[in-house]
Amino acid sequence: MEEAAPIAERFYAAHEQLLPWLQKIEPELHGKELAGQESEAQLKELQTMCDEIKPLIESLRETGSQLSALTSGPSSATFTDILLSDSKRFDLLNEQLHNRLERIKMQQLKSAEVLSEIDELVEFFSETERQIVESDIVSSDPEKLQDQLQKHKALHDDIIAQKSRVRDLQSTAKRLSRESTFEEDPLIKDRLEDLRQQMDGCIKQSNDQLNAIEQALPLARIFHETLASLVCWLDKMEEKTGGQEPIALTAEQLQEQQDGIKLMKQSIADEKPAIDRLGKTGSALVKLVGAEESEKLHELLEDVTSRFDFIKNAVRERSNCLDEALLQTSQFSDKLENLMDCLETVAAAVTKVEPVSAYPEKLAEQIADNRAIVEDMDKKLTSIKAVKANAEELMSQSDAMDGSSNDIRDKMFNLLDTYEMIRKATEERGQVLEETFHASEKFWDNFNNLNGTLKDIQESLADQESPGFEPTTIKEQQETLETLKEDLDAAIVEGDILHEAGEELVGLIGEPDKPEIERNVEDIDALLKGLSESWLARQRELDEALQQATTFHEELMKLLVWIQTMETRLDRMGVIPSDVAALSEQISALKLLTDEILPKNMEIQELNFTANELTKNNASEQAAAVKDPVGDVNRRWDALNEIIADRMGKLQKALIGLGHFHGVMDEQLLWLDSVKQQLDDVSPVYGDPKLIEMELAKLKIIKIDLRNHQPSIDFVLEAGREIIASEGGADARDTREKLEELNRKLESVLIRTRDQRLLLDDALKNAKSFHEELQDVLQQLGEIDGHLTTAPPVGGLPETAKKQLDEFSELEKVIENLSPKVKFLLVNGDSILEKAPEGATERLRQNLQSIRTRWDNIRTMAADRRTKLVDATRQSEGFQDQLTRSINWLTNMEKLIGNLRPVSRVLPTVLEQIEEHRRLQEDASSQKEVMSHLEKTGTHLKYFSLKQDVVLIRNLLGSVQHRWEKINMRLTERTRHLGTGFNQARQFKQEWEDLTNWLTENEAALDAETAIHNEPETIRSQIQKHREFQKMLGTKQLAYDTVNARGRSLKERGPKSDTPVLQEMLLALKNKWNSLCGKSVDRQKALEDALLQSGQFKEALQALLDWLYKVEPQLTESQLVHGDLDTVTGLMEQHKVFRQDLLRRASTVAAVRKAAADMLDRSEEDTTHLQSQLIDLTTKWEKVENLSAEKEKRLADALDRAEKFHSKLKEFQDWLISAEQHLHSQGPVADVEQTLLQQQRDHEVFSSSLLEKEGLLNECLQICGDILRQAHPDATNTLKRWQVTLRARWEDVANWARQREDKIGDALDDLQANARLLDELLLWLTQTEQILTAEDQKQLPEDLAVLEQLFEDHQLFESDIQIHQAEVEKLTKTSKLNPEPASTTSSLPHRGTFLRKRKAEAKKAPEPAFRNPKVAHLFTKWRQVWLMAMERRRKLQDALDHQNEIERMKHFNFANWRDRYLKWMNNNKSRIMDFFRKQDKDHDGKVTRKEFIDGILKSKFPTTPMEMKAVADHFDDDGDGYIDYKAFVSALKPDRGEKTKMMTEGERIHYEIKRQSEQCSCTRQFRIQKSAEGKYSFGESQKVRLVRILRSNVMVRVGGGWMALDEFLVKNDPCRAKGRTNVDLREHFALMEGMAHFKPRVTGAHHDTRSQLRDKPFGLNLRQQQLKQNSSDAEVHQIFARPGAALRPKPHTHANDRTSPCLDLGTSSHGGSRPSSRGSSRPPSAADSDMSEAGEPQDAKVASKTTVGHSTGVAAQPVQAAKASAFTPGRTTTSSRLPKPAVATPQSVKKTGSFPHLAAPSSSAAPTTRPKKPHMGSSSGLDSSHVTTQQK
Repeated sequence: MEEAAPIAERFYAAHEQLLPWLQKIEPELHGKELAGQESEAQLKELQTMCDEIKPLIESLRETGSQLSALTSGPSSATFTDILLSDSKRFDLLNEQLHNRLERIKMQQLKSAEVLSEIDELVEFFSETERQIVESDIVSSDPEKLQDQLQKHKALHDDIIAQKSRVRDLQSTAKRLSRESTFEEDPLIKDRLEDLRQQMDGCIKQSNDQLNAIEQALPLARIFHETLASLVCWLDKMEEKTGGQEPIALTAEQLQEQQDGIKLMKQSIADEKPAIDRLGKTGSALVKLVGAEESEKLHELLEDVTSRFDFIKNAVRERSNCLDEALLQTSQFSDKLENLMDCLETVAAAVTKVEPVSAYPEKLAEQIADNRAIVEDMDKKLTSIKAVKANAEELMSQSDAMDGSSNDIRDKMFNLLDTYEMIRKATEERGQVLEETFHASEKFWDNFNNLNGTLKDIQESLADQESPGFEPTTIKEQQETLETLKEDLDAAIVEGDILHEAGEELVGLIGEPDKPEIERNVEDIDALLKGLSESWLARQRELDEALQQATTFHEELMKLLVWIQTMETRLDRMGVIPSDVAALSEQISALKLLTDEILPKNMEIQELNFTANELTKNNASEQAAAVKDPVGDVNRRWDALNEIIADRMGKLQKALIGLGHFHGVMDEQLLWLDSVKQQLDDVSPVYGDPKLIEMELAKLKIIKIDLRNHQPSIDFVLEAGREIIASEGGADARDTREKLEELNRKLESVLIRTRDQRLLLDDALKNAKSFHEELQDVLQQLGEIDGHLTTAPPVGGLPETAKKQLDEFSELEKVIENLSPKVKFLLVNGDSILEKAPEGATERLRQNLQSIRTRWDNIRTMAADRRTKLVDATRQSEGFQDQLTRSINWLTNMEKLIGNLRPVSRVLPTVLEQIEEHRRLQEDASSQKEVMSHLEKTGTHLKYFSLKQDVVLIRNLLGSVQHRWEKINMRLTERTRHLGTGFNQARQFKQEWEDLTNWLTENEAALDAETAIHNEPETIRSQIQKHREFQKMLGTKQLAYDTVNARGRSLKERGPKSDTPVLQEMLLALKNKWNSLCGKSVDRQKALEDALLQSGQFKEALQALLDWLYKVEPQLTESQLVHGDLDTVTGLMEQHKVFRQDLLRRASTVAAVRKAAADMLDRSEEDTTHLQSQLIDLTTKWEKVENLSAEKEKRLADALDRAEKFHSKLKEFQDWLISAEQHLHSQGPVADVEQTLLQQQRDHEVFSSSLLEKEGLLNECLQICGDILRQAHPDATNTLKRWQVTLRARWEDVANWARQREDKIGDALDDLQANARLLDELLLWLTQTEQILTAEDQKQLPEDLAVLEQLFEDHQLFESDIQIHQAEVEKLTKTSKLNPEPASTTSSLPHRGTFLRKRKAEAKKAPEPAFRNPKVAHLFTKWRQVWLMAMERRRKLQDALDHQNEIERMKHFNFANWRDRYLKWMNNNKSRIMDFFRKQDKDHDGKVTRKEFIDGILKSKFPTTPMEMKAVADHFDDDGDGYIDYKAFVSALKPDRGEKTKMMTEGERIHYEIKRQSEQCSCTRQFRIQKSAEGKYSFGESQKVRLVRILRSNVMVRVGGGWMALDEFLVKNDPCRAKGRTNVDLREHFALMEGMAHFKPRVTGAHHDTRSQLRDKPFGLNLRQQQLKQNSSDAEVHQIFARPGAALRPKPHTHANDRTSPCLDLGTSSHGGSRPSSRGSSRPPSAADSDMSEAGEPQDAKVASKTTVGHSTGVAAQPVQAAKASAFTPGRTTTSSRLPKPAVATPQSVKKTGSFPHLAAPSSSAAPTTRPKKPHMGSSSGLDSSHVTTQQK
């Protein structure tokens, strides 16, 4: 025993040292497992402690073994039990430590792998996104686009492949978190969130890029194909228009030129769809490509459009000139036919115009086309009047019953009816187009504004942060959402307005554009609906988050209060008592406290679950705000349990120490029984992880209770062992049995607890795994559902539809691959539902039902989508096939129509052509249904297809429709021409056949009447009968001439193939006519010979005398035979026929003479009378022969003179053509002296040739005058016309030559004067530069008065600079290289206007280059001096402003500033909270001073940096450099009793109405009176209307919608609307009765249209332009931006707010020359703001007024200079600065009663179009008496 005693002491010492260590370590190890590095540190610390305690364990084991060997019996058993117990507890603890450390290491390895893969993917997506950003911009070249598409598709496929990898990585991370017993690693969670955001951004950017390239590729192909064909066509047309010969002089040549111009007009009409297609395709392509490519496309579009417009206008002008010339050179019938043909062509074009468009650009073009028709008709009005006057004269001279008179009357009525129809149609169309234009602008403005607003709201909703954790934060988010709701409500009202505008527009436009308008409106409705749903979803999310956060914080506060209460109760228990009663009482109280504390674990677990739900989608940094207080609750609760356990152990130890061991043991046994019963109540739960966690929480309570009782049990066991060792017998055996029972029950409870924990952990792991798979499937189903729900419209083209179908097939594969997983989840879910208890599966049942519903919906939507895509593919392919067939048919039909022979004037041929045309019409009629079906299909596709396909479909359909309409128009025109040709051919054929038959019949009758009787009486009767026949033959002369004239006219009008047939018919008719006339003469001669032979000498002699007396007057010299070549040739032909007749009568005369001689020889009667007759016969015959010979000589002389005149005329005409071409090709006068001198020498050579050819002109005129004095009446008009034409063309050339000579001389004088001026200016600039340099070296004073004097002196100096500005501008402008041609302002903007505006506004003026180095030096010196002056002015202004600001800040009052700021925020409907959040980038509730000051200044609030520094000092009261949100808000709250009075809505409405009404300066202003709150009466009628504020705009109720106040006043206030309502000046003059001029309400309306189109603010607004101009480079570039601008000093409140002088060098810079029509709604500075007046001190106002006063006097000078130079010749003015002179054409007409539609022409009538370039030969293009210039 002596040997065992020291060993026992060492044993018990080790045991006593080990036991507290175990009691300390076991709770830490069995407590809540920590996460991450904290858990690893704790376990490593425990492992270190284990290693440190191992020697003690070894000593305990060694001494225990020794004691077991030395002792026996109960003592040995006691030692053995203690040793086994301690060893077992230590080994178990050590093993648990080792296992948990290994588990942490494995988790760290897996986490490292996951993080490495995350980093790799993040790097991939960031690098890929960088590649996309740095990749080439979307090109407009198809080849480059194809290459870009291939490269980006490969990149996009890689991105999609990595997307599945990310999904697998997320599953791995979830599985890692699920398999670990630790909490989820926040680093992995945050990195996964970063990866997801990076991936989403990269995929979005890649999709956007891919979509842009895919959309741009087909557009670029069509654009470049169309562009190539158009450029080729434009080159050919420009060559044709540039190489046209001058207008011919003969009708035949004019007809040929007119035919050529008709072909050109036809070609222009054919290319018009290509221009439209190019514009539409280019506009769509511009939105997709980059800035440089967009600029190139703008230039290409502008170039092609301007070239096309130039060609169109040139051809139109040429056509009008040819029509006018042809009418002047034609006879009346030809004039009438030409006019009728022209008007019928115009009428056909007017009746079949293209439908009214829905787009302003196209409408402007349609308005311009309609105006062109109006102007053309106005030009033809004079010709119509002239033809009408001629018709009246002819009808007055002819018989009323004459058929020709009736024909003329019918044609005139038809002509006038056609003119009236055209006039009415164009007037009505003009009105419709004007109305549609305004409706279109209104609709598209509303649409663009609303669409932009909705996009902003959509972005705002998308940018909303996830719901916060604090209720205050969530409420702020709700307030922000409410502001979006206000915007959304306002957008809904604007949507209603858009609906009304759309309905109005749809009611006006044609059918093709209606679906697009309706679709745009539906898109807006869908966007509004989607935004409303998103807003509601966000509202529900915030409401749920607010309720959850409120509940969480309430529960958290309750638990914290409860824990504090429990801690207080424990503290009040005091020290451990020493008596049994007190101990028992405290033990009972502690049990009661334990019974209260342990059930709270359920609430704490619920709190933890709620916290996890709140933070599961947030970053760890944000989640810490929730998890930290929850962790504090957990720690305090654990500490509370540890304190209770420690105190319970101490109390039980004290109680055992007082001898109550058995009572304590019995309590422990009872407690173990109750724990066993609690374990029986804990059962495995399947399904909901939350319920399993609650069961785990119950088990944790048991574990905590076990842990709390473990020290007591150990002490009881230790005490029992000691009692057993000290006692003996039955007491020791009872004690041992109780101890064994206690050990058994404890072991059973521990094993049962471990088993239950394993079961529940396994159930929780399975439930989490199942639910995570469930959530993954739900997420995938949601993505698929979203993809199907937001699927784009189906493709309208086969390629797009097939591509969509292929992409959908891939989605179907994804759905099919997901099907087994869904079925597996549903089956497992159902099995879990069967095993799980009732009430524990509600959440699982809802998820399973959600999966079933979504799965069924997805399958249904997928089936519907496939059906739609298949139908779309089939429909698009059918449309494409049908379109191809239609195009082939159109091509063939166009070839057939193009190859048709011209309308013949030969009846059989024209009948064949009519039959052929009938077949073509039948073919076209059969195609009509096909085209109608094609149009319906195309309209359907346009309505339901992708937008990029809509452009292509619209182009294709528009091209086909235009070609179809063109074919119908050409068929209709062909029908009309065939009808005209048939009528003419039939009339000619009928007349020709009638005359031919009559000639044939009478010739046959003459041939039949060969017998001549011998009896005189019979011969007399035959002669009398033949004379009647000759009279009848004479009456047929008119019919013969008519047939010949008609035949010649048909030859001229008909095709060349008709010429042989018609010539043969005319020749046959001529032969028959000549044959009949010859036979008639022969018959006459034979009868006269027979009469003579029958002894009737007297009758034969008298007949010869009668004939001679008849023809003698026709042969005298009084009958003039001179004239032009055609007239003389015709007279010679007539005389030749007469000579033949004379020769045939010579034998008769000889026979009569012979008979007379015989009678004189045989007669015995008085023959005096016979002799006198015979003498008379001989005399007359000889005289007729002599006269005939003399006439033949006169005709020969006339022919010689006519040929001479013709040759001289031809020579002079050829020279005139070459002279005109020479003058045309000279180009502008040079501005270089050497070139100018060479031009002068060349012109002198030309002038000498001009003088030489003047003799040829005089010779031609002299010959013409000589011929005219002896001219035949038929040649008089022709010769006079030649005289007028020659003089006119000579005067044109001479005047042109004189003008060029004057220009060259003036240019030389200007060059010399400019050289002198250049030297003077350089000297002045050098001196000025020296002065400025010297002044700049001086330091500015700080005295305000001295500064003001210096500023005033500098203003005077600037005025001196301003005086020289015009001189410098003149020199630099004339010497500039390659000046840009000034763009002519048309009456309406043509296609491309908007593109040109945006391009011109975005483009900077290039650096000018000059020919003369001295001028370049002048320009550089001028710019340098101006910059120095501007810098000097800026310094003076800054110093002056600074001193004024210092004076003002001496009286700074924060309350005034606060009132101004709050008033400004209220007027702008802004919130302080929104402003502060915008500046608070990191959302920490603080902003730096710099962020605050910069934010206020950028918000355009009228203030200054110095003032803002003082304000910032007020906010930053602690001087830490930060401004807190609460301090900011509280400082802005008005003081009590001094609350800022904000304007109410009614006050703001009244203020705006008053401001608008004060803008009218009329004597009698537009009346506006307030009748009630929100109601005002307007105008003379005082109609009451509702007035409201909508989105900061005052709106007036009009009809069923709302209209902005300024727009309402423009439409209703006559003062504002005069630009729109002014009538044409022609209406102030008398119009003819029944006749009205063309008045399609275009004068004022077009002015409005132009202004609206021109003043649309594209690009930078006024404020942005001012900011852009502040840089010195921009100011230097804008020196030459505005013509006539002056260097005006201007008071500034900001140092960088200044203007610059401008030199007009011919460059165009719209950004600086024309202010934007929409200024900023906020003032740029405090001095310019009406708000500054309320907040500034009086002395600051005085200082400001002083500054203004100094600048006012100088600023007036450039204004006066601009006014004085507004209409100075040679000075360029800008339309935005000075009004344009308006040209009015008063007309006075007189009445006539013949035709109800037209009056006689008036001598004072003048053309109504603007004056054109003077024609050759006239010194002025328009007589000044016909032009009135009105300047306003």
